[in-house]
Amino acid sequence: MVIKSKSVFKSFLILAALSLLILSISPTMTSAATSTMYEKGALTSKPPAESPSPSNGIGLFGVYQLLFMMEGGLHDIGNGTVKIVGETITKQTVSQLGVDVRLERWTGTQWVSASNTYVFSASNDIYVYGSVNLAVAKGYYYRTVTTHTAKDGTINESHVMYSEDFLIPL
Repeated sequence: MVIKSKSVFKSFLILAALSLLILSISPTMTSAATSTMYEKGALTSKPPAESPSPSNGIGLFGVYQLLFMMEGGLHDIGNGTVKIVGETITKQTVSQLGVDVRLERWTGTQWVSASNTYVFSASNDIYVYGSVNLAVAKGYYYRTVTTHTAKDGTINESHVMYSEDFLIPL
């Protein structure tokens, strides 16, 4: 009887090892076990943290001669509509300043353009602001890309910023 019990145990170990081997090489059998958990209301995984992290453009006072403060972002205004915004402030009156604003959507693997680029500009001023309301697909993460520019005489400055990602839930 002891011999039979040892052979049953040995058979069990062999069967368990074979099962683990089959599970490790069969993508259809493991896909349910390894599926990614999404945030409630999301159709994709959350985007990875950016490096460097998104910047709000504040604290760059000593970096530029003309650019002073820069902002860019998006606001969920409901029913699958977002408002994208951009703002540029210079240290002094400049001949030209601007902010270009674009919306991007996270596909689960990469950021892709989700809108046209909207250009807002001013002349002989220190401030420019622009915003656009856009219809978006729900269930995705979005962010804005803003390019802030200032020109005065021979000085020409530009700064690109990425907003934090923002989920528009289902």
